[in-house]
Formats: sequence, structure tokens, C-alpha cells
Amino acid sequence: MANVIMIKAETNSETLFLQPKKEEVKKAPEKISFLPHSKNERIPLPTKEGYIFISPEDIIRCGVNKRVSICVLKSNVKQELLLSLKQTEEILKKYGFLRVHHAHLVNINHVEKYVKEKNSGGAITMSSGEIVNISKRKKSNFINYLKAVNN
Repeated sequence: MANVIMIKAETNSETLFLQPKKEEVKKAPEKISFLPHSKNERIPLPTKEGYIFISPEDIIRCGVNKRVSICVLKSNVKQELLLSLKQTEEILKKYGFLRVHHAHLVNINHVEKYVKEKNSGGAITMSSGEIVNISKRKKSNFINYLKAVNN
């Protein structure tokens, strides 16, 4: 059975239900797809003050402080977002960000070096000089990503 769209219109004395013509009803898209991002693309991210528009390539990594994400930018500015790290990951993963620890999300394009370590997942050095630990559980995802890039 087809969906019927009714529009409710109220007047002082009665309520009317109107059915628009088929050509007036536009079907909503089922999925919103995004084109590959350009270097100049900036995405809106919520902050305490409102929104900040940042190019994903300007974000080196994101960490977590209590329930908010802290993004470290190329300019060495730390920007607090009103998003959990999981929400930040969902937004940024299509731009080359990878979760390497429960508290770290890194821009893979800013990784300079990976060091294997026994009894841990290892550590990566970011373009900012910061060292980010990789958890044991996330190590296999990181290694698989590196292998996929090299093939």
C-alpha cells in the first residue's frame, strides 16, 4: 500500500485534511552520499560558542577530556568540541581518521612514524611531534590499514 501524505490545516471552526497532488510531493532521498572531499573543504564542528569550520587536513589528532573531544590543529591550537570522541570519529573517519586507542583518534595523513613495542600496541609519532600510544586491541586495525595502503 502506498504512503498517503495528508496536510492538516486548521481554521477557527474546523480542521481540514488536504491531500497534495502526486507531482507536488517530492520523495526524500534515502541516503545522503558525499563526494570525495577537496583540500579546501571545511566541515562544521560544534563548540561551546557555536560552530567552528575546520578543514579535516588541519586536524592532526583528537583526544578526549571528560565527555568532549579535544582536536589538536596544525597551528598547535587545541579546539574543544561538544562531541564525544565516538561522534567525532563518525564525522572524521571518511577523511582518513583512525581510532587507535579509546582516547585517541588520529589523522593518518599526519602519522610520521610507527614503533612496535612488546606488551603493547606500539606508538606513533605525529607530525606535531606528539607520541600517541596504540592500544593492544586497536593494533590489528592499524596494521591492517597500513597493509591495505601498501597493496
